[in-house]
Amino acid sequence: MNFLQLLPLLLLVALAMVMFGLGLSLTAQDFRRLLQSPPAAVSACRAHCTGLLLQ
Repeated sequence: MNFLQLLPLLLLVALAMVMFGLGLSLTAQDFRRLLQSPPAAVSACRAHCTGLLLQ
């Protein structure tokens, strides 16, 4: 296998490692903050889903 064939797999592994690291850095305070301002969380989810539909 050459590098160009391995590139998609390497990018997926790198993304998984970054997301895992971000998940490990979450604290209980982050979730409390989310529950204190639900409209912000709802609008962020709505924006994310809209962006996915536009692709």
